[in-house]
Amino acid sequence: DWRREYYVLQSDTRCYIFKSETSRAEPVTTIDLVNATVYGHVEKNGVEKPLFFNVRTETGDFLLRGESQTAKDAWVKAMKLQCVKLDRKKPQKDKKEKKGKKEDSGCWQLLS
Repeated sequence: DWRREYYVLQSDTRCYIFKSETSRAEPVTTIDLVNATVYGHVEKNGVEKPLFFNVRTETGDFLLRGESQTAKDAWVKAMKLQCVKLDRKKPQKDKKEKKGKKEDSGCWQLLS
């Protein structure tokens, strides 16, 4: 059962999720993008879910859905730019191997 939520991506590496576009006093959930990985490709039972994307954090997974392919692509791109990896030796893009394909998570690693 899906419910409509509104996301606000802040420059402090967090994504805030609100119940409605006008109720921004208290977020329903906050996604911390530090050490997170964003995947733009989601499959369930072998079936591709084209409007869905996944944000894997240290505390769990968030399955999100864009209103359209264009909106989904924009959110994936924006979240990948915001997400950072800490405590790594050198800056590089994180790679995820899945079913013979490599997917670029787009999360940058920062020197500690």
